[in-house]
Amino acid sequence: MDGSSIIFRSFYGVPQTNRSPDGKLINALRGFLDTLARRIDERKPRHVAVTTDEDWRPDWRVELIPSYKAHRTAEPVPHALEPQIPVIMDGLDAVGVDVVGLDDYEAEDIIASLVTKVEPPIEILSGDRDLFSQIRDREIVVLYPEKTGLTVVDEAEVARRYGIPGRSYSDYAILRGESATRRRRTSCADTARSRGCWTPTSFAPPTLNILKERSEWCRLCAISRSRFRAAGASATRSIPGRSRSSGPGTELAARSSA
Repeated sequence: MDGSSIIFRSFYGVPQTNRSPDGKLINALRGFLDTLARRIDERKPRHVAVTTDEDWRPDWRVELIPSYKAHRTAEPVPHALEPQIPVIMDGLDAVGVDVVGLDDYEAEDIIASLVTKVEPPIEILSGDRDLFSQIRDREIVVLYPEKTGLTVVDEAEVARRYGIPGRSYSDYAILRGESATRRRRTSCADTARSRGCWTPTSFAPPTLNILKERSEWCRLCAISRSRFRAAGASATRSIPGRSRSSGPGTELAARSSA
């Protein structure tokens, strides 16, 4: 479970009329725990892990691309959400759900390490489309919340939505750019389209490799992969005081979107 993604979705999606008896705001707490309980009941996982952003904007990424998440520097976490996060973590610890994080890394990075150590099937609960890049047939799927409900996104669904091979979402996102997350990525797609040499269904690996070498964002991706491999062993440690072995469940984990 992409904890950071679901916490923010809960904060913005659940009315702020949800308050504790002493008047404290608990909308994110209620929304997050309701989501977790509902998905466990529906999906019957054999194990559950929640990952966190221990650093939502790591210095090493900013050094590579100064504009990385720059739009959020004024208020990275809404003030009304801040006091709810420790309570959410305490709640997860109380019910025995593993919470996993590592200094200098984001939730997606930790999920990347977890997936390499887990036997499929794996389900990734997240509202971040970048994680579509991790989908593998029906063995690794994304549980993606939408207005119409929860969508199970597999390779066939990626192909249906974007007209690309089911495992090509990373290439597609790099070419297109990703305005949804407002990261200032280099979009090669606009240039390619203007020259009449690219369509979403005409992915040619050699062409993609050339475009990747010219993309500053792809340089970050390559360095990220190297760091993930180096940190693989330590990235799966649980945050002290926050985690405990949990009951049965399908690992809600994912590799990085890089």
